[in-house]
Amino acid sequence: MRGAMSATLCAAVLGGDGQSETNRVPWWRTAINWVCGIEKTLEVTAEENAEIAHRQTSLDEQPLYRTLCNVNAIALTAFAIFIWAFFA
Repeated sequence: MRGAMSATLCAAVLGGDGQSETNRVPWWRTAINWVCGIEKTLEVTAEENAEIAHRQTSLDEQPLYRTLCNVNAIALTAFAIFIWAFFA
């Protein structure tokens, strides 16, 4: 039983689970992906890639988050000035 299980595990780790030679990932890359928690890489089309790039480089912000960030910035600045003045 243990031999069959280890053979299955070795086949899965080494990429012998029915993948063609062109789609196999090197063992070291599989180990790095496993350590980093990456299951598999996704195939994205050029259109999806353009949409992802647009979202990553976009400067659009929602009004709620902008207001929340501004209120937090004012509160932290006021707190920092208070601490500075108190201990000065």
